[in-house]
Amino acid sequence: VNSEPKDWISELPQCILVDIVNLVDTKDAAKTSTLSEKWKYLWTMRPDLKFDHHNLFGSNHEIRKFRIEQYHFDFVPYRSEFVKRVNHIMQQHCEDTCLLSSPIAPGDFRGLSNLTTLKLESVVMEDDFIASVFSNCLLLEDLTLKTCDSFSKLLVVGSSLRLVHLKVIRCLKIVNFVISAPNLTTFEFSGNVLLLSSLEAPSLEKMYIYVCGGSGIPHAFNLFTNLPRFENLYLTLPIDLRKVEGKPKSLGSFRNLKQLELFYGGDSELTWLLSILNALPLLQNLSLMFCIERIEEDQTMQGINVGGTTLDQLKHVEMGGCVGNWYEIEFAKFVLRAATKLEKLVITPVKRYYLGDGEEFDLSLVSSWPESDRARVHGSLKGEVPAGIQFIVL
Repeated sequence: VNSEPKDWISELPQCILVDIVNLVDTKDAAKTSTLSEKWKYLWTMRPDLKFDHHNLFGSNHEIRKFRIEQYHFDFVPYRSEFVKRVNHIMQQHCEDTCLLSSPIAPGDFRGLSNLTTLKLESVVMEDDFIASVFSNCLLLEDLTLKTCDSFSKLLVVGSSLRLVHLKVIRCLKIVNFVISAPNLTTFEFSGNVLLLSSLEAPSLEKMYIYVCGGSGIPHAFNLFTNLPRFENLYLTLPIDLRKVEGKPKSLGSFRNLKQLELFYGGDSELTWLLSILNALPLLQNLSLMFCIERIEEDQTMQGINVGGTTLDQLKHVEMGGCVGNWYEIEFAKFVLRAATKLEKLVITPVKRYYLGDGEEFDLSLVSSWPESDRARVHGSLKGEVPAGIQFIVL
């Protein structure tokens, strides 16, 4: 009689064994290849592989503690070993990879024909590196470049590109940036928008743009003109626009854009804000974050020159970062008068700032304002609210 216990786990169907392997980290998953012939290649069927310092090489927490805190993943002492392992492993069924905070230039991507998602953060690379990624990773759909300051030229161009999502966040040394991507639906860019010389993306629906100064606003809107499906914009204007010389010119008309989230540096006449709203005749949802943190000394209700601004389609408005300045109240009055289809108006001191790549920062000095200020704002507006509109001062 064979007294050895039967290996019941190995008798399970392959799909269940793959699910088991997916429950452990990459290093332990690779170890299962030594169990038996049946297990030899199971781990290569994982849909994602995580290559960090701990998984590949182990760690010495006492010695490496500072370095681990300072750098997300540090491959410098192990470059040759890391590249060799990645080139071997990636030739399997890997579809998703993420290289974070590596100060070395990645090797070529010839073994990554199945790659669909790539994120590079603080990675040193040459100007032609991204072109080599696109030429080798023909299935790439999601690309994120974050704080990669070693390259100056970024060309995302090609009629055969499958790229759907592109994020270029705080890559501050780019001086030549061109995009021509037929399948791109979402785009995030934080940097000098004046350097984005061309944007051709007929499928683009959603965009986040950080604009450094007033001169960048017309340029940014010029880039939006050839985007027939563009409906959702997050626009960050962090500077005090009162310091920008000159008044805004016409920004054209963007008939498809329906949702705008605007972080507004502010000018008490709201000239830039009104110019932007004039360009969006079909706007339905507006989230406006004021970034001026102080009460203006002159609280006289001076009125706002709204010109020909119309808000015919506007339904929902949230005004955040409010401190009770007169122009905040006047803008709310204008919305209540001009937005004939308005359903809801919310005014709050809470101020959130989107940093790109899913990061959001709460800039609120307070989560609620003094009751006297809240009562003053509410009292100034309650008589202006038409019947049927939900009016909330948080």
